[in-house]
Amino acid sequence: MDLDQAQTRWTLGKFPYEELPELAAQMMMQGFEGPAILELVSFHKPTLYDIPKGLVDRAFLEAGRARLLLQEAVYRAAEVILLRVAKGSLPPIEGADEIERLCAKHLDYSAYPEPLQRIIATTWEWEDTVEDPGRRRCLELEIIDETQGFLVIRGLL
Repeated sequence: MDLDQAQTRWTLGKFPYEELPELAAQMMMQGFEGPAILELVSFHKPTLYDIPKGLVDRAFLEAGRARLLLQEAVYRAAEVILLRVAKGSLPPIEGADEIERLCAKHLDYSAYPEPLQRIIATTWEWEDTVEDPGRRRCLELEIIDETQGFLVIRGLL
């Protein structure tokens, strides 16, 4: 299990509580151990109400992961989406739509990261260009260009 991706999912509220004991077991298999990890591994199918506040964050600290800020978690989730766009396994406009939903769910509009704002802006224009396939193709190319720029800045290309 990739602990960085697990932490990203946790920070974004997408990591299932019932999988936390397995996460803790994976931390231990990767050589990490501490009171929070040991407590997490002891749960059986935990729910939101079973896990003490801050326990999972302490377990990530014990696994060598600094506290993950929400904006950085959004960046990490965007990386996964945009890598799929860059590889051609996700159409550019669908990737842009996913980025828009990701940011809208987790950030105030004024906090949208600049590189992602440009990708999101294409989705707004997309709806206005239904009758213009040439403009839509230009928008797709803009998304691909912004995707590559974002991934270069993040050190992934």
